[in-house]
Amino acid sequence: MLSKKVSNFLSNHSFFRNFDTLIGINSISKDYKNNFQK
Repeated sequence: MLSKKVSNFLSNHSFFRNFDTLIGINSISKDYKNNFQK
């Protein structure tokens, strides 16, 4: 885990927030595809 100071720093920068959101969307869509293929 990142330290609280570092994670606060990153969350204050929209690039990193958007990047985090993209990772979240990718993992959700992977989960969806995996469940759909079962």
